Amino acid sequence: MMTKAPFVSIIIPLREGDSVEPWTLKSIQRQTWTRYETIITQGPGNACVNRNKGYDASIGDYLLFLDADIELDREYLETMLTALAEAPKAAYAYCRYERKGELTGYEGGGPWDPFKLMKANYISTMSLIRRRTYMGWNESLDRLQDWEMWLRMFKRGGYWGTFVDEVLFTAYYKPGDISTDQSNWNASVKRVNEELDKW
Repeated sequence: MMTKAPFVSIIIPLREGDSVEPWTLKSIQRQTWTRYETIITQGPGNACVNRNKGYDASIGDYLLFLDADIELDREYLETMLTALAEAPKAAYAYCRYERKGELTGYEGGGPWDPFKLMKANYISTMSLIRRRTYMGWNESLDRLQDWEMWLRMFKRGGYWGTFVDEVLFTAYYKPGDISTDQSNWNASVKRVNEELDKW
């Protein structure tokens, strides 16, 4: 049980010319947890630049960096907040999700394992982060930024996550999305490893 009512900042980064999908906004509005703010940031720079701008404008005890084409389960916030209340030493909560469109199936999850995380990312960007543990998005990266952040949070801060074994959002993939483009995958992995070497 939570002894106070936390406030969540939902931060949606947009590239110039893009907009938030209607189903994303509707899924926020129907949340069973109503103590939240929604911040949409748009401008030059990559997603990490706009995520960090959103953080600077936010006031929440918890942070959700939400992509503009995600549909949240109506109990997403309540479930993730409960998970963090039950794991007070965890820095963030992460869950499973469903993919639709160009990519399909269920992804994400598994108990926290730093050795598994070092090999590949299995934690979604759409995780709920305690504000006091947030270490910022690496603005030099255009891909795999979430993987780099989870690793950096662990290696620099000793922060780890708690797993919620439920499907709590749906991600929609369109042709041309960065997640469906494998052409620069190896180069992106190399860039993350270069960042790791700096630590």
